[in-house]
Amino acid sequence: MYKPEIDIIHVTTFLEDWANGPVRDVAHIDAGFVSTIFSFERVVGSTGSSEKLIGKFSSHENEGGLEKNEFVGDLSKDAGIPTAQHLSLGHVELPVRNLTPEDRGMFSADSYPLTYSIIRWVEGNHFPDLQNPSSSPWIPTAVNLVGKISSVDISSTAGWGWFGPDGIGKYDTWNDHLIASCFDRSTSRLFSQRPERFRSGFLDVETFEYFSAELREMASVLPQIRRCLVHTDFGWDNVLIDDHDAKAVIDWDNAVFGDELYDLARLNVYAPRLDLMSLVKAQWETDGRNTRHFELRWKVCALRMILDTLGWYGWSDAPEQYRWMKARGLELLGAGPPFVEPHPASDE
Repeated sequence: MYKPEIDIIHVTTFLEDWANGPVRDVAHIDAGFVSTIFSFERVVGSTGSSEKLIGKFSSHENEGGLEKNEFVGDLSKDAGIPTAQHLSLGHVELPVRNLTPEDRGMFSADSYPLTYSIIRWVEGNHFPDLQNPSSSPWIPTAVNLVGKISSVDISSTAGWGWFGPDGIGKYDTWNDHLIASCFDRSTSRLFSQRPERFRSGFLDVETFEYFSAELREMASVLPQIRRCLVHTDFGWDNVLIDDHDAKAVIDWDNAVFGDELYDLARLNVYAPRLDLMSLVKAQWETDGRNTRHFELRWKVCALRMILDTLGWYGWSDAPEQYRWMKARGLELLGAGPPFVEPHPASDE
């Protein structure tokens, strides 16, 4: 299961137990793809004053993501990256409505194991959609913030790719991480558990295999790179801003150790009208940084992100978004026409 469906009445009861007292204004927040999120106010003292908090609930199989948020918050605070303050992390069993057939074979719908995280509310707006020309003043903010993320001291960690709250990456090299993300019919969970979406639905094996073959070929000639902290979901609903600056970078569940270009290449995939690659490369040249293999690294990061997102659209049954991302990937590889249509989720 990706995102558990939980009734607000059960969440309220749990939050009152957690707060050891009354809570109010519990409301579901429609955001994120893995955790179910609620805002609420915890009543403090006898005066009726309160503090606003966020409660996040994830399936037990995704608990490492919530644990990692706390770890990354501690790791990144010295780099000047604003993050939300974590107050509590733990486990709870609650009724969940959307159990998969696999879940129903192992758990009761009335008592499903979840991981929860309680964090302080951060006032702010979502980061603007860079597909919209009016958002161009925020481009330097994005580039600067990603630069801060890549400057985080990760010398106390090890490995590449996805890591847990112990700071140990899953792979020995960046290349290993990239190859592991490639599609294989014999090992793909999506292919085995959602075969109907391949047989008569909107998914096509050929697209996954073509992009995977291209990624393997490009990854095989990648140079050694500096190992950096990478958010991987940097952007709209994971960066909160005010009128002038970034207020918080949140939701580090899918963070990896990898190429510092990844977050910016991902932003550029969603904003086809913006030549962010040229802007960033020019800045690197101005700063005297080595830009050898820059375009190759950028393309590899973008293609890795496209493959991952196509898989997510397959799981979440999003055919319109899938077709958009497929066309964007074909354009990136020179196998499709120039593509400037805004993403279906764009605010244009």
